[in-house]
Amino acid sequence: MKEEQKTKKQLINEIKELRQRIAELEKKEMEHKQIEIKLRESEEKYRTLTESSLTGIFIYQDGKYIFVNDKFAEIHGYKPEELIGKDPLTLIHPDDRESLKQVFLKRQRGVVISQRYEIRRIRKDGKIIWCETMSTLIRYRGRTAIMGNIVDITERKQAEEKLRESEERYASLINDAIDSLPSGIFILDRNFKIVWVNTAIEDFFGIDKNSLIGCDKRRIIKEKIKHVFEKPEQFEEIVFKTYENNTYVERYECHVLPAGRRKERFLLHWSIPIRTGALVGGRIEHYYDITQRKQAEEQIKASLKEKEVLLREIHHRVKNNMQIISSLLRLQSRYTKDKQILDIFKASQNRIETMAFIHEKLYQSKDLARVDFTDYVNTLTRNLFTTYGVSTARIKLNIDIKNVSLPLDNAIPCGLIINELVSNSLKHAFPTNKQGKIKIALHPINKNKWELIVSDNGVGIPEDIDFRNTESLGLHLVTILAEDQLRGEINLNRTEGTEFKIKFEEPRK
Repeated sequence: MKEEQKTKKQLINEIKELRQRIAELEKKEMEHKQIEIKLRESEEKYRTLTESSLTGIFIYQDGKYIFVNDKFAEIHGYKPEELIGKDPLTLIHPDDRESLKQVFLKRQRGVVISQRYEIRRIRKDGKIIWCETMSTLIRYRGRTAIMGNIVDITERKQAEEKLRESEERYASLINDAIDSLPSGIFILDRNFKIVWVNTAIEDFFGIDKNSLIGCDKRRIIKEKIKHVFEKPEQFEEIVFKTYENNTYVERYECHVLPAGRRKERFLLHWSIPIRTGALVGGRIEHYYDITQRKQAEEQIKASLKEKEVLLREIHHRVKNNMQIISSLLRLQSRYTKDKQILDIFKASQNRIETMAFIHEKLYQSKDLARVDFTDYVNTLTRNLFTTYGVSTARIKLNIDIKNVSLPLDNAIPCGLIINELVSNSLKHAFPTNKQGKIKIALHPINKNKWELIVSDNGVGIPEDIDFRNTESLGLHLVTILAEDQLRGEINLNRTEGTEFKIKFEEPRK
């Protein structure tokens, strides 16, 4: 009886435990159902999200696609179900498959590599497209998988390719144009390495241009270029100083001596820094052939030298002819005793010699266009004092003309005016051996205008004499020279002796 009661009690306990076990199982089943519902909802949300995405989305696992969205299939020209189970590499261009395999293997080994890459893919119709892909490792249903998205960038790549081709064509045209230039060009990087050189350099220096690429320009100057210049040390100093200071080279003419079959040349050299903001990213070295210009300059110099010699000879002959005329007048004057006629001969001789002095000064001068008027007036007045037998101890001469040179069109009239006025002063201003002084001054008023003053402190010209209408040939000649030849204005001041002021301008070039 006791055993039966014990057995009954154990059975009741076992039923309780079984009911408890069933309750726990029912609870767990309920939890699993809730999880499944949430998972299903999550998957539905994810599917809705992926299906509405504008980018292609995929998941592949164990070497095959296990999920693709509609956009992914559309990009490749398939239906989504046609891609499930398909090997991803079959959609990759054959030339890109090996590199993509290496990406897969590295990721599987946990190597961190770029998640974004551009790759060519093959559509169902065989058309090649470019896609930008971004992928990452994920855990999917307990195992490793790769999830990613792609964007079709074919149009962008085509545009980039067209741009690249256009740039290459443009660069080729520019390179061809620069390469065909008659001037030699080096392009250097910031370390003075030669990155480009044109064909003219070969002709100038006899160096194969292809052998120069990548070389240090400074070494090329020292080893291959410097020695061909007439003044190599000067050329090297200028160029290297420019490199150190990163400045522009002032245009520097250099003489390239002949070597081998190369002909003698004159080159104009300069360099320009290539700047990016404040930084110097390189230089452009330029050598321009100026041989023809230099030869033309030499021909012009030779021609000018010939003309200068000829012009000097002309001035010399004019001076000699005037001296002959003066000598003839002197000889002729010996055949008369009339003082008035002798004075006319002497005045004429002085005028001729005044003009002859001008031509003599030009013949002796370095500048055939202008006369050293300071030296000329000193010579002229000294001869006048000698001609009229006047001592500078009795009549003081003050010449205030310093470092003045005049063109021939001004010098001859001014010389004749000084000749006439000083001659008049010596003859008439100081009678009966009276002492006095004569002053000659020539000063600039402005850039092109001058004032000539000839004065004396002698007895002066009487008030009733109009120097413009006088019968005196000398004063009449002075007026004509001042107003017609010099195109100036002449004024007479009688306050203290006689003072003539003449203002005139240099002829414009």
